[in-house]
Amino acid sequence: MFSSMFAQLSIKMQWLNYQELNYINLAENVYYLASPLDADQKLPRRIGNTILLFKSSFMNSFRQKYIKRWSLWSICTICSYTQISTFIQPLWKVLHDANGVAAYNGAVEATLNALSLFCVLLAGTIKINWKVRTVLLMHVISGLQFIFLFSMSSLYSVVFNYASYVVFGAIHHFVITGISIEIAKILEKGSFGLVFGFIHLVAAILNSVIVCVINDDVGYKLDPQQQFFAYFLIHIVIYAIFFIASIIKLRVDTIMTRHQQNQIPLEGHS
Repeated sequence: MFSSMFAQLSIKMQWLNYQELNYINLAENVYYLASPLDADQKLPRRIGNTILLFKSSFMNSFRQKYIKRWSLWSICTICSYTQISTFIQPLWKVLHDANGVAAYNGAVEATLNALSLFCVLLAGTIKINWKVRTVLLMHVISGLQFIFLFSMSSLYSVVFNYASYVVFGAIHHFVITGISIEIAKILEKGSFGLVFGFIHLVAAILNSVIVCVINDDVGYKLDPQQQFFAYFLIHIVIYAIFFIASIIKLRVDTIMTRHQQNQIPLEGHS
């Protein structure tokens, strides 16, 4: 919230431009990525020890399949939400001109902020076993995002587009909060900055690549509705990857369970 207010004030007062704000965001991500040290650890601040500690913390954190799975999902959803929240205004401008209606963008953003605050609080208090219901949550969340992204890219209704954006943003904040809490429960205390910094850094890099390909003159420079249809297709590809991976995992788990069940009678007979 404070970063958004600072960015808005900086642009309004012409203190900084968008490129300079992106540099600040990148520097912040690099800082968090490079700070895995725990205050209780007494290792000297030599470069060699820092690199060794960085490598050890990184390997220990991402060795766990659960951390890798949710970190990858976090990277994708953060990148997706950043793209949509950044380029939704040009799409609304097209819809306002096509329908000849007044703009209520500020009211919609305020509604999203209020609803997102409620969703963050809800995610922090409601008891959901994210670890057990990982696959189900991924399928449900992806399905909802497909619907809202497709509607934003293909429908010319301003009201429905506003509603889709608000619901999409609320789902994002609810899920990313729940995921962050679950990741933090498993991580060692000194690895918080490393893991979450790495997630946001990779998301920022991926976001920059997508901007160059979809939104910039370097790439295809699609119009607003084409951009959101491209986001829809990207979501389908990501969902397909996770879906195939979940089917393979389910198949492997089934085979392993049958193998263990067949081993138990043989051991009892011997």
